[in-house]
Amino acid sequence: MSMTFGWQSPSNIALVKYWGKRDPQLPSNPSISFTLDTCHTQTRATFEAGHGVQVLLNGVDTPSFVPKIEQFIGRIQHRHPWLADYRVTVDTFNSFPHSSGIASSASGLSALALCVVDAAQALGHALPAVDGPSPGSCPPGGRCTTRGVDFGPIRFRVSEPLCVRWPRRLGRDPFRSGKPR
Repeated sequence: MSMTFGWQSPSNIALVKYWGKRDPQLPSNPSISFTLDTCHTQTRATFEAGHGVQVLLNGVDTPSFVPKIEQFIGRIQHRHPWLADYRVTVDTFNSFPHSSGIASSASGLSALALCVVDAAQALGHALPAVDGPSPGSCPPGGRCTTRGVDFGPIRFRVSEPLCVRWPRRLGRDPFRSGKPR
């Protein structure tokens, strides 16, 4: 059985960037960033029986991104142990150039976290309770996974995101010929 879920999450750019991280994926100092209206990441995750991770960026197999996704899955596996039985294929597309200074990891992991939540719900798993704002998969899956998820006004602290935009669920087939609609 194969299940595919897709989300689009807005990206951001830092005005005041944090420098350095401490475990688990928390910044060493506060930062301020802006959510960008037209810059987003569309991510489709396919879950099928098996093991392993495959990542496609703009339709191209990108094995160099696999360790980052494996690390993310490892960080959330205690909340989603069912992931150990699935191979995950992540197909992601940015509406902006990669490595342009816009936070594509933040928006990509936000969308992936929401895909994991959709898969968990489709499989009938209860979503575990978490402390603080979270789409059900983080923290500590990573501070960046909650960027772009609107939890209403949040007092900004080092360990909390400042979020102003909602991600949106993609249709059943968000990609046409490898490109998003």
